Amino acid sequence: MKLSLNVPVVKQFMQKKGWNERDLARHMGISYTTVYRAMRGQRGVGGLFVKKLMCVVGGDLALDDVVIDVTLLPGGNEIQDKG
Repeated sequence: MKLSLNVPVVKQFMQKKGWNERDLARHMGISYTTVYRAMRGQRGVGGLFVKKLMCVVGGDLALDDVVIDVTLLPGGNEIQDKG
């Protein structure tokens, strides 16, 4: 299973909190570079990343809201940020 962030949902959460990517990284306890790359689809997200993100988003978002199983997408399709 290959997971990717649902970037529009994560951006909406960050906007609601008044956070930027550096704030999200700080709250997750990970590097800004890791968040930056995940938000741009330059890296997938693993279990530890997802766990830390879910701790931050708390009851605001469900797991299915913030991650997408890329292996379920038909071949040639990509997740694109429309925002």
